[in-house]
Amino acid sequence: MNSNKGDTTMLHHNRANILYKILLATAYVLSVFAIGWGGVSASHQDVLTQNKHSKADEKAKNQVNAVELHQTKKQRSTNDPKSLKDQNKEANSSDQNNKKLAVSLLEETLAGAKLVEPIECSLLTQVEAATLLWQFDRQRAWDILKDSVETLSNLIEAEKGEKKTQKSLDKKQQRLRFKIFLRIAKLDPGLINQLASKDQNDGKMQKSISGEWTEEARAVMLVATEQVNKDPELAVRTAEQSLSLGFVAWESFLHHLVIVDRSRSVQLASRLLRQLRDSSIPAVRLLNLNSFVFGGGRSQELTDEFFLSLATRLQRDLRPDIAADDLVKSFQTAYSAQRLASYFPQWQTEFDNIVSAYQTLFKDRSMPAPNPPRAVTIDSSTLTGIATGNTEEVQEKLQQVKLIANSPKRDEEYRKLAINAALREDSSLAESLLSKIENQRIRQETNFKVYSTLVRKELNSQNWAQARTYCFKITDPLARTVIVNLIGKSMSRFRENKSGVSDLYSEALAQLYREVASESLAKAYLILAKSLSSGDVKASVEAINSAIFVMNKLSVENLLLGESNYSDFGPYLELLPTVMPEEALDLTEIIGPLFNEMARRDPEDAQITAYGITHSGLRSLALLGIVRGLLEAPEKPKTIPKERPKAKKLSQNS
Repeated sequence: MNSNKGDTTMLHHNRANILYKILLATAYVLSVFAIGWGGVSASHQDVLTQNKHSKADEKAKNQVNAVELHQTKKQRSTNDPKSLKDQNKEANSSDQNNKKLAVSLLEETLAGAKLVEPIECSLLTQVEAATLLWQFDRQRAWDILKDSVETLSNLIEAEKGEKKTQKSLDKKQQRLRFKIFLRIAKLDPGLINQLASKDQNDGKMQKSISGEWTEEARAVMLVATEQVNKDPELAVRTAEQSLSLGFVAWESFLHHLVIVDRSRSVQLASRLLRQLRDSSIPAVRLLNLNSFVFGGGRSQELTDEFFLSLATRLQRDLRPDIAADDLVKSFQTAYSAQRLASYFPQWQTEFDNIVSAYQTLFKDRSMPAPNPPRAVTIDSSTLTGIATGNTEEVQEKLQQVKLIANSPKRDEEYRKLAINAALREDSSLAESLLSKIENQRIRQETNFKVYSTLVRKELNSQNWAQARTYCFKITDPLARTVIVNLIGKSMSRFRENKSGVSDLYSEALAQLYREVASESLAKAYLILAKSLSSGDVKASVEAINSAIFVMNKLSVENLLLGESNYSDFGPYLELLPTVMPEEALDLTEIIGPLFNEMARRDPEDAQITAYGITHSGLRSLALLGIVRGLLEAPEKPKTIPKERPKAKKLSQNS
């Protein structure tokens, strides 16, 4: 009993000590507000310089205290050496305190989660907390998850009543909603089906296939795709659970599965075709599986199953009461299927008859038959290697582009030519064309495409110095940091000198200090902090503090968690096909794992840093990252090695 009281007292003492340190550290945040009111155009480096001067006296005092504390600890360790048993007791006590601290932080975050805005960020915080709570209070976690899913479902239903579509929602809302379902799916894919069930008393899952595109289904399919390499059988079961939620990303899942388990992927595809044939899902969804069905090594049985299912589904739409829009879509699907069937004589007549029947139906309803969908043509020249250094074609087109009077059209053509020149490794021509682009957005996008292309060419020849030169010409801070990471990983892969990699990251951090405050800058700092954490913890913490400075400034001006388009970053990030770059580079995705790692190193410093974030949603996710780090930290060995038995003295007689 006394021991528990002592632990509690110690925990409160630690929390009080942390709060005291936070008050000292708040000088950093307050200086942000005091200096930052001048607008986002202020140089970040200038702010940091002023901030360092304002903290000089306090830093000196802290250094003196730190030296005294270090000397005290050193004297204690030399004068009072602890036995291994005592050290193990301290380790056990530390683990227990960490778990108590984790629970305390979890409760604190849950208490304020419903006050977080926007509502999607609030629900994400609650769901993230519930996934942590799941391991020791499953009923309470279930209640939180159930309430969150119901709230989000009601929100979606209300939007349907207002005739809002996925396209009318801003991308930020879509990203956050997807992350909510993804957190639940990673905990247990079957939970989404159970939580979404309207009938509490019926534990059976819905058997019918939903033809809708939903974030719930995409979340489950992402988890299934992640499971493929480790457990293909489990991945298939998970994927099939998504069908009642929506029909999403099945083509990419099957292509991923066939690499690992060809037989299982063909069996699944055949089973899926039969299910789609008997469902009300639009025929075009079935048609879209053709890229898998006609892939190398597929059986004739699968091809026949595909055409039979498609024909059956199209014939079902041949009815007089079909809606006009649905009739047009079904006819276009039938025409595309007819083109595919032309390569298979046994099926060609079947689809010729189906197309003819649709044309008759249009006549009967006095509707003009739409034009057949245009065949997609691919320029074969893009599939072959581009001759390096040969820019005659680019030079010829340049003369024509100069004559274009319309500025946006001219900029677009300059963009194409600049990228083409970069692909041909003519950096001078590419940079010259880049400088001619007037539109800032087009110029920045082209800047990344040109220099990232040139960087990859240099990495292939292991020319690290030139790759760095091109990299630091990228103007967008986040885009530049993504390429910095690419170079750093390549150098490490080829076992380059660690100091070279360290210099690369140091230069990248120095460049970020000169940038204007933006969400891209905050993300760049956090990504760089992750890269620095393994080699330079001090610089990593400095990058995190700089990110918090930027986030706090943007939060005050209501510019945080805005929309972004990072589609060009895809080839440079190690992502599954179902993950969008915008989602992987979202602040709500980056911040938790980073504070998880910080907590494993130093829980106290992690808390102090997290409490410095003014945005309630991001602060909550940072604290939950700390909780996860404390709960998942590997336990230290607690066994005490036995003392060796003393050697027996040999008798004189032996």
